[in-house]
Amino acid sequence: MKKSYTINDCQVQVTFGHGTVHICNDMAFWQCVHQEPIKRVWALAALIKEDYIRHKGQALRISDRSLVVEIWGHLYYEYYVLRLKRRLNARWFDRLSVKLLKPADIIDCGEKGKDSNRWIWDLLSGAYGLIARSLPRGIADAGLKK
Repeated sequence: MKKSYTINDCQVQVTFGHGTVHICNDMAFWQCVHQEPIKRVWALAALIKEDYIRHKGQALRISDRSLVVEIWGHLYYEYYVLRLKRRLNARWFDRLSVKLLKPADIIDCGEKGKDSNRWIWDLLSGAYGLIARSLPRGIADAGLKK
């Protein structure tokens, strides 16, 4: 099932699977979260979890914090690769960055047994406060993603 969420006048595309959700990490998503990544990612996570229950008849077995931290992790991985690409301004890194960024196109989040990285996000969710304080602001304004 596919769902489009409007958050702060931006459309965020999400596809639901069995024990998984897949968030389209496009410019609309960046525009949605860039000014208030804490508030807006939490809002998105809540909408996703509500709709998952409504359409699947059961809860998505990912803790709220783990889901939020995973979304941030994918978003800011891409952000830092793009920043490095801009700073290096090297042809070899341009080619490498295409490979590095491909997995960031879709943010795949899954329950244990469906997502081999779930344990990492569950572990990192314990450092939620530190991660939240470390998030860069204004990512879309950086002109990194086109």
